[in-house]
Amino acid sequence: MADLESRYYFGSLERKSSLAGFRASQIAAGASSLAIDVVIMRGLGGVFGLVISVAIFVFAIASVTYPIFGRCLDEWIPLWIAWTFTKSTNTVVVPDKVRGGTRERLVATPRGSIGWKVHLFPIQISHIGEIGVIFDGTCGRYSIVLPVSSGGFTLLEASERDQRVTGWSNLLASIAASKSPISRVQWITRSAPGGLDTLLDNIDTEGTPRGSQKALLSYLDLLSDSTQLTANTGSYVVFTSDPHRPPRQGLFNGLGQSHSGYLQPSEATTVLISDLLSCAVSELNRAELCVEGVLDRYALGSFIKSYFCLGSTNISSTLPWPISSKSAWSTVVTDAIEHAVYWIEEWPRLEVRADFLAPIIFSCSERVCVSVTMEPVDSLKATRQLENARVTRAADDELRRRGGFAISTRRRREDEVLSQRERELADGHANYRFSGYVLVSASSSEQLSRNCSAIEQAAARSFLSLRRLYGDQSRALSWTLPLGRGLS
Repeated sequence: MADLESRYYFGSLERKSSLAGFRASQIAAGASSLAIDVVIMRGLGGVFGLVISVAIFVFAIASVTYPIFGRCLDEWIPLWIAWTFTKSTNTVVVPDKVRGGTRERLVATPRGSIGWKVHLFPIQISHIGEIGVIFDGTCGRYSIVLPVSSGGFTLLEASERDQRVTGWSNLLASIAASKSPISRVQWITRSAPGGLDTLLDNIDTEGTPRGSQKALLSYLDLLSDSTQLTANTGSYVVFTSDPHRPPRQGLFNGLGQSHSGYLQPSEATTVLISDLLSCAVSELNRAELCVEGVLDRYALGSFIKSYFCLGSTNISSTLPWPISSKSAWSTVVTDAIEHAVYWIEEWPRLEVRADFLAPIIFSCSERVCVSVTMEPVDSLKATRQLENARVTRAADDELRRRGGFAISTRRRREDEVLSQRERELADGHANYRFSGYVLVSASSSEQLSRNCSAIEQAAARSFLSLRRLYGDQSRALSWTLPLGRGLS
């Protein structure tokens, strides 16, 4: 029987350019090298001056056109300067004493640390009770986290998977409506090895029937020989609301704070979160995603804390941030856990099934988190952007043709994707901008190196191109947290 399941592809990454396909820094490097060559030829002249001028010009062009680990030299230099001035050799967060009660004290964390200007606080919602809310003070956004279950998506029939994908697309289309209180959606799927421990715990809890000791020993022997059994996975949807975005503009009264330092959400804030929650739950139910509840402040704190520890994540307060963090060029260490963050630079350019991320998510020998943040783009703004991109590319192609440059197949494919996006927008489909990240964690540098190699191989099987975010690991780690970050 033929495979009738729908296929999906994302097209090539749209690369922005200033003139004829070249970046502004590339044009500036070429012009500067030519100016320096003129000065050298006037000062030195002869064969020696010519050799130096040619060497400078070739080096300048090569440095801005030949990529090293995904970036050219003109892109690495600003990143290295920023990392040099902002890196923290040992950022220590000492929490203030938290009093009991239903309210929590605002805790000041060092500037630039992972939890800087991020606060967790409870809000009482009628007919639901207390829910945990994240306030991101760097941008003034509120977020709520809902654990969801898709009922074994990879095990469903092709028609059922297509139905779930259609439901998710309808959810995104509804959120893109101008009156929706949701400004961003973040999908987080986390996977960690733990199937063996879970099965052993079940045996200890349930016991064994009488007379089955031989079968039990055989089963335990089978488990001991299985290093990769199953993975503990969990999916979460983060809904973010921006009070400064129309039509909510003007409702934001700030996150109040009394003289004692306790969080005092305003009435407008409570209304905003209530509307956000009701809209999020209804849209998820419509998409046939089972909502397993709303995380309260303690469950939300435990969820965030689990990013920074491998053991138990039960905490007694809303202070989930790591006690210490150390940012390196290729990793970031929080407490005793090392992390490496990848950006999904290229999504599949081939047609793939809806479960194409399964090799990464179910890589049960590694601790992995896949996060995708999406934000709807206003239809008028998206139309203007597409029209400007089409005019710019047409002008660049004409300049390339006059200069004798050939049009590559990749560029033709990018033009096809641009045309398809324009047709979809004209047909009434919503336009989203999105970005995806993969977080790999381990308890040691050696284990992290092995896990990263395995994840890179799994990404190749998923037809993804990953780029390790060198020099930006600490900030990239916050993009995988349930904060709705990661979009420029």
